[in-house]
Amino acid sequence: MNPTLRDLGTHTNLDELLRPSTPELDLNQPVEGAPPTPEIEVARSTTDPFQVNFAAVDIAGKLHNSRTGSGMKLFALVFVGGPITIFGLGVVAAAWSNPGLGVVRLLFATLLGLLMAGFWPYIIFANRRKNSRSS
Repeated sequence: MNPTLRDLGTHTNLDELLRPSTPELDLNQPVEGAPPTPEIEVARSTTDPFQVNFAAVDIAGKLHNSRTGSGMKLFALVFVGGPITIFGLGVVAAAWSNPGLGVVRLLFATLLGLLMAGFWPYIIFANRRKNSRSS
């Protein structure tokens, strides 16, 4: 045997290297599941649970306030009221262009179309908030 290899064998602890390996661990054991996530409550600015449903009322309330600028009213009239007004006038035009429609249906479609066409202009330009004088 090579003297270098023999010298390496004397300095190496061969008993530790040649010892039988430790028994394997059983890794197929049940694992505890993740804890359930708590329900997240949505932050609310008021105690009203239906405040989302009143958002359109708040917007309409701000639009017919006398201090709302004319630019904001014009923007709301064009982008909010414009499509509804055009659709309402289209309902009126479709009702009057159909000759087979009965009188009651014609009047109902005309009334519905005019209400739709005039709703947002009325909401925007009706200045219903007046200062009340208290005596």
